[in-house]
Amino acid sequence: MLTEESYYNAWLAYCLAGGAALFMLHRFTQRFDTEARILLLFAIAGLMFAPARPDAEAATWAPAVIVAVFSFLAEGGSAAAPGIRSLLSGQALFLAMGLLLCFVRRRALERKRDWR
Repeated sequence: MLTEESYYNAWLAYCLAGGAALFMLHRFTQRFDTEARILLLFAIAGLMFAPARPDAEAATWAPAVIVAVFSFLAEGGSAAAPGIRSLLSGQALFLAMGLLLCFVRRRALERKRDWR
């Protein structure tokens, strides 16, 4: 039986594992262009950290990629649609944040160059 404490512990473990995976990916992509690396990391973070409800009456959330894959394998494509929708909206949100970060970074570098 899933208690509230075990639910929070599971999310904490998932987030720590996802953060460690993003850190390792960051370390392995050091030779990439900085903006390409930012967009890659934000795209993968969007895939890993987007939440979804496993079914319509569920009171808990789960990672959207897990919900989409298990729903697709167990019940087919139409059952996986809510998980895929959550996954795509999370992906769009994280990519928008990555593009915003690249834009702000580029503007800050231009202002720093103009200051000198």
